[in-house]
Amino acid sequence: MASPYHLIRFEGLLDISRYPEFRTAFEAVPRAVPVLVDLTPVESVDSTFLTELMLLKRRHGAKVVVVIAPVGHVARIFEIANLGAKLAVQFDLARAIDSMGLEHEPCSDASVNAG
Repeated sequence: MASPYHLIRFEGLLDISRYPEFRTAFEAVPRAVPVLVDLTPVESVDSTFLTELMLLKRRHGAKVVVVIAPVGHVARIFEIANLGAKLAVQFDLARAIDSMGLEHEPCSDASVNAG
C-alpha cells in the first residue's frame, strides 16, 4: 500500500509579509512523510517564499512535489528561476499525487489563506 502524504495548500500572495505563515506551515510538516505543496490558487510568490520552499525540500528528507497553475505569474516565475525539475513541479493535483505513487487522501492537510 502506498504511503500517505502531507498536503499544504496556499492562496493569495506569498511574499515576505506572510513569512511567518509559510515558515510555520513548512516547519509543521511531519518528518519522512511525502509533501504536496498546492500553489494552484496562488497569485504571486517572491524570493523569500521560493527560498523557504527550496529549504523545505533540502531539509525534509522525503519527497516534495509542488503543484502550480500551468499559466500565470507563478508559472512564469518558476520557469525563469528554472525550478520545475528541482521541485518536481506538476500542473495537476491528481497527476502530482500519481507521480509520487501515493494514495489520493492526505494524512494531514494545512491550508494557508491570504492574510
